[in-house]
Amino acid sequence: MSFTIFSFGFRYGAPEADEVFDLRCLKNPYWEPELRELCSQDAPVRDFILHNEQSRTILNYALSMLLLQADLYAERGWGNDMTVGVGCKGGRHRSVAMTHALAEDIRNLGYRVRENHRDMNR
Repeated sequence: MSFTIFSFGFRYGAPEADEVFDLRCLKNPYWEPELRELCSQDAPVRDFILHNEQSRTILNYALSMLLLQADLYAERGWGNDMTVGVGCKGGRHRSVAMTHALAEDIRNLGYRVRENHRDMNR
């Protein structure tokens, strides 16, 4: 099983994917003046997004859900690739940081993972 995991902004349209996780419920670093102009790859933004209980809970849930689905897909012979979208409002902060963290977690478990960020540079 391999995974294609991509971030996106809902404002630019929801993508087609096997599974989509909506992160608009998480606190948005865009509304923090010191973080607004930074990107998700900057440590202060990444820490803001990933180092709180809600984000960790969502990340752990997403990982568990995807691993279960991968096992069930394999049992049923439904293919070798799962496409996963991770969205927030603009696709520049929350979704990018969480996509990277999720891809890293799945990769560390031995799966092939392709990661991309549809709207990060908009």
